[in-house]
Amino acid sequence: MKLFFIIYLILVSFLVNAEEGFIGRVTKLRGNVLKIHGNDQSLLKEGDNLYSGDEINTQNGSFIKVIMRDDTIF
Repeated sequence: MKLFFIIYLILVSFLVNAEEGFIGRVTKLRGNVLKIHGNDQSLLKEGDNLYSGDEINTQNGSFIKVIMRDDTIF
């Protein structure tokens, strides 16, 4: 049963990252960083996913680190 659960978690994590349009994940963040997608706006936090078409707006003194799907660090 434990092995099944571990395999299930691994598969789910791959499926989540394979979502259409997924381009990266926020790994570090300081200050207020806004994500704009169409008419929607939200403050980003560590662990948030980024998708194709998202715009990132950093305010003075803000910092963001993103690991892209191809392991590029931005």
